[in-house]
Amino acid sequence: MSEKLKDLLLKTLAPRSNKCPVEWIGENARQPDGSRYSWNWAHVMKEVVHSVNDVPETTLVTIPQFAKTSTAMAMMQYFAWADPAQPIMAVTTNDKKIKEMRDLQIINRLEHMPDFKPYIPPPHRLNKNVLNILMSPLVLASGQSTGDAKSTPVKYLFGDECDEWRKYKGSAKNVKTAFSKQSSNVTEENIFDLFSRRTNSYSKKGARKFWYSTPSVKSNYISKSYELGDQSEYYLKCPCCNDFILPEISDFEWEGKLITGEYDDDILRESASIKCIKCEGFITKKN
Repeated sequence: MSEKLKDLLLKTLAPRSNKCPVEWIGENARQPDGSRYSWNWAHVMKEVVHSVNDVPETTLVTIPQFAKTSTAMAMMQYFAWADPAQPIMAVTTNDKKIKEMRDLQIINRLEHMPDFKPYIPPPHRLNKNVLNILMSPLVLASGQSTGDAKSTPVKYLFGDECDEWRKYKGSAKNVKTAFSKQSSNVTEENIFDLFSRRTNSYSKKGARKFWYSTPSVKSNYISKSYELGDQSEYYLKCPCCNDFILPEISDFEWEGKLITGEYDDDILRESASIKCIKCEGFITKKN
């Protein structure tokens, strides 16, 4: 047995502390630039992560640029550390996004984590759809592929930007035998159901599902999934009037739009503000 494998086994089998996920992520998780994951700009996500060990399925519906993906990446790191050797699946919108997620979202973060970095395979040995985080296999899948949806059973399932999955235009023939109702119509709900079943083998062993997206229409499955939950909403405390408000998208203001139509992330974060519907003051990053 090689020293590297022996070291990995020792780390995997080492007793875990009783740190809650919020505490562990705050101390250990990293952003792609190497900075620590900060709850200061993701305080809404802190409430979500607090409940992850108790809630078997979470559906998170927010506006864009709300740290959903960053939080999901941090949770994957946590599960790989806290529950080693258990399979994880991350589903994103298409094959192009799979490579972006692997290289820019996952590997970039692991490279800044001393316990994880030594076990990242070299570029020529990278598998397109599978990446090990310590001893936990992370399966990367496309929400537009029924083949991916019928793949390996997993304990932890993350659905990234699920709203985009409804654009699936695959072969109905491939899907037909996958459903108990034998429906020949390929729909977003079919794809959701297929991926959701990946955790069935772990249903009595602490399986967790985490769906997150910015819905573009109310009739899609991510919105329906949210309506089936407790529909908890996060209220912000206005620093100007000390009242609690539930912001709407029309209350947000930001700058940083480029000629290309995309946004400069740094300018967007610095300029973003929320107008209080009660006192008309502004909630900014500074206050």
